Amino acid sequence: MKTNYLVTITFFLFSLVAFAQNSQEVSGYIYDDKGLAAEGVSVFVGGISKGTITNAKGYYQLVLPKGNHTITINYLGYKTIQQKISVGNSAKQVINFRLEEDSFDLDDVVIIAKTKAQQLREEAYAVEVIDTKTFENISTNANDILAKLPGVNIRQSGGLGSDFSLSLNGLSGKQVRTFIDGIPMDYFGSSLTLNNFSANLISQIEVYKGVVPIHLSSDALGGAINVITSNHKQSFLDVSYALGSFGTDISSLNAQYRNSKTGFTIKLKSFYNQSDNNYKVPVKLLNIETGKDDKFYTDVEHFHDGYSSKMFWLETGITANKFADQLLVGLMYSDNYKEIQQPANQGKLTL
Repeated sequence: MKTNYLVTITFFLFSLVAFAQNSQEVSGYIYDDKGLAAEGVSVFVGGISKGTITNAKGYYQLVLPKGNHTITINYLGYKTIQQKISVGNSAKQVINFRLEEDSFDLDDVVIIAKTKAQQLREEAYAVEVIDTKTFENISTNANDILAKLPGVNIRQSGGLGSDFSLSLNGLSGKQVRTFIDGIPMDYFGSSLTLNNFSANLISQIEVYKGVVPIHLSSDALGGAINVITSNHKQSFLDVSYALGSFGTDISSLNAQYRNSKTGFTIKLKSFYNQSDNNYKVPVKLLNIETGKDDKFYTDVEHFHDGYSSKMFWLETGITANKFADQLLVGLMYSDNYKEIQQPANQGKLTL
């Protein structure tokens, strides 16, 4: 019985020696292109389907049989390495590898998404949305933008600051209501109107034709116009100034400071418009000898028709915070000055 045990143990030891003589330990370290240890690198030997991955120190270890083999190294973001090795009679073979970063060009990436304006257009309301990005840093007002929209008709009696009438699909007056950020424009007084509100302060204009959404809470039968002021998430400064004929000056200042950590925000929206409006108009002058108007028109300067408007809107509070999207307190000041225009026949008289 003891002899059988001895034979078994001897055969087992002989098998281990034979296996050791027919295999070899292949190991080493793998580094990235910066010389740092690369963890999780795949090390694979084809043909015998053996493989492993590197540890936190970039170390790998394989036991391979005698013969010729090909080691394949794979790591995301780096070029694949293939190296042929020969396993002989030595007990150990050390092979280190250094990875090389792989750069490649992607095919076209197409991201499809809808803007807020497009989402609003697809609502159940008959609504047109004007994105005013194309009007940035252009000295114009809300009326000039609306006049480009089908179904909106604006008639202005003169130059900057003159009276105007707005109709929407043929309806006008109190049947069409106007809003600023959802607040009726009537609440801001007569000094703030569509013909003096600077386009640089506007992000988009919503024009509702017919049914008005409930959040505007208006009884307008003909529709509504909602002017959305600019709303940025970062600090910025935007200044514009334009000089025109007839003593016209148009300027605006739009600025914001926001602390990215606390969300504390200060907003300033302001504009100043001024014009002498001393353009020439054709009139039939009164002839003092005959007491009748001349038969021919004479171009005379339109005097005492100056106009100026200004607005200062300051808001402060918290924006884009975890407990509030917007929590602002504001102060607005607006003023409108307009001289009384002269009657048409009070130009230069014929002597």
